Amino acid sequence: MIGFGAWQRKFGGSPDALGQSLTLDGVSHRIVGVMPRGFAFDWDIPEFLTPLSADIVTAPRGRPIVDVYGRLKPEVSVKQATAEMDTIARRLEAAYPETNKRLGVRLRGLVAAMGDGPRESMEIMTGFVVFVLLIACANIANLQLACATGRSSEIAIRTAMGAGRFRIMRQVLTESLLVSLAGGALGLTLGWAGVKALQASIPANYQPENPNWMDAGVFALTALTALATGLLTGLAPAFQVSRVNIHDTLKEGGRSAGDTGSRGRLRGAFVVAEVCLATMLLLAAGLLVKSFVRLQ
Repeated sequence: MIGFGAWQRKFGGSPDALGQSLTLDGVSHRIVGVMPRGFAFDWDIPEFLTPLSADIVTAPRGRPIVDVYGRLKPEVSVKQATAEMDTIARRLEAAYPETNKRLGVRLRGLVAAMGDGPRESMEIMTGFVVFVLLIACANIANLQLACATGRSSEIAIRTAMGAGRFRIMRQVLTESLLVSLAGGALGLTLGWAGVKALQASIPANYQPENPNWMDAGVFALTALTALATGLLTGLAPAFQVSRVNIHDTLKEGGRSAGDTGSRGRLRGAFVVAEVCLATMLLLAAGLLVKSFVRLQ
């Protein structure tokens, strides 16, 4: 099989290439197929894939020189395939006890097998990202709670003019969702720019396993995360403003309703809670970064 690039260069992309002969290292091969554009194998883009050479086929038993990749049938599970491979391994052990004694077969998914090195690092970095997101949620939620406390007079006037509790809650949640969606859009933009910069640093003879990483799944996950974050940070302020006491708030008149009495103490409690929670999350994120550096 020839690579897409070799097919274009040597045969001009003509379907007539199939069946023609091609000499590689003095050995004639017949072309039976063309690999798709962008096909990569272990991060490398092969020009040609040839059958196993006679030296490998006739090599002494016990030489671990061949890696095997396979595809499961749709109706076959990994557990079933493992059981069948174990049976084959036991038969080989019985037939060739000198070379196959106590040798078995372990099946793993291709992504898991190729990700043995960076998997732990990616898990730690994912945890770090989650903690950063929680820090942002804690800060935004406390800021919105403080803002909602300062808007008590406005909410009381809206309520006195006929605005229902759910309408006020809907307004606060809408504001929170807009802020969160704007943050999600900014995150997508920065992520796109960052990955483009990383891709530009990869050598020309290599390519990422997933060059089309900015797909519908990324947009969907980002949108869901932004919506969940908006709801998470907006629920507490929404409930807070929906319980405003109209009579007490309006009687305070020209005084700063957000800074008097219990409301001032509540705002101070918000600040204390924000600092405590942010400090705890920062410590956890710092420990994850330390673990990541040690793992590297």
